[in-house]
Amino acid sequence: MEEDTRIGLKVITLSEELEVKIRNNIIKNNNGTSLELSTHDTLKLMDKLEQSEDFLSSIGLKGVPIICRPDIRLYFRRFIEKKYPRTQVISYVEVPPNYKIDVIGTIEI
Repeated sequence: MEEDTRIGLKVITLSEELEVKIRNNIIKNNNGTSLELSTHDTLKLMDKLEQSEDFLSSIGLKGVPIICRPDIRLYFRRFIEKKYPRTQVISYVEVPPNYKIDVIGTIEI
C-alpha cells in the first residue's frame, strides 16, 4: 500500500442540509444578490460558529478555514464576515490536488 504524501488541510465543513438551506436562501434584489436567512436560522448559525471557534481554541487550533461548495462560498463569507472577519471560507475547488482535506468538525443548524 502506497503512503499518502499529500499535505493535510484541517477544515470545518458545513452540513449538506445547511448548504442546501444557504443555497435556497440566496436572494437577488435591487442591491444585488445576498444570503438572507431567517432571524432564527441566523442566530443558530452564529451560535454554532461561536461553538466551533471555542472548540478549535480548546484544542489549540487557530485559522482553520470553513470549506463549502463553490456556488455558496461567496454568499456565506459575506454573511458571516461582520461577526467573523478573520474566518476564512474556501471552496472545495480551491484546494490544490496535493492537499488532503482533514475534517475536524461540521457546522449544522
